[in-house]
Amino acid sequence: MNRIEQIRSGAVQFRAAGIEDVADHEIYVRAVPYSEEYTDIGGIMERFMPGAFSAVTSAPHRVSIFHDHGGPLVGRATEVEDKADAVYVRAKISRTPAAEEFLMLIADGVLRDMSVEFRADRDSMKVSQKGDALYVTHHKAHLTGVAAVPEAAYSGQTPILSARDLKSAKEVEEARAWLEAYRNRSFTA
Repeated sequence: MNRIEQIRSGAVQFRAAGIEDVADHEIYVRAVPYSEEYTDIGGIMERFMPGAFSAVTSAPHRVSIFHDHGGPLVGRATEVEDKADAVYVRAKISRTPAAEEFLMLIADGVLRDMSVEFRADRDSMKVSQKGDALYVTHHKAHLTGVAAVPEAAYSGQTPILSARDLKSAKEVEEARAWLEAYRNRSFTA
């Protein structure tokens, strides 16, 4: 399958996003920036037009939150906003060991970027080739998930801006100790 066929196949694809805020096991993510400019993602010049993900605003529960692509499910979107500059996702993060680790790794700066998972809409995208570069414009796409990753496809454009779930140094240390005990399976509840 060539690159054009792969992009048009409808397979799940991944791109960077950024965390705007984390508080009380809730994250607010700038999921997909809209732009008239193309972004180079390794030989593919890509852009998303305003409104490309507007359909998901009426069904935010369809957007899953993951600890890395293919990693554990740690939450679910509660709201999706389609704004002029980007799509924003508010999500509730569960209180599971994997979700607690997810939040701690964000707080520690280990997971610096968020990456969106989406399916391209074959009928609403324009693909062209100039030299070796492929140019893709998404007019509509289906947002399926957001994952925290160390570095995303649009890294640098979508940094994690804040992580405020743990409000004091003591809470941070307690959470780190709990995570270490959990990893070693030596904790008591």
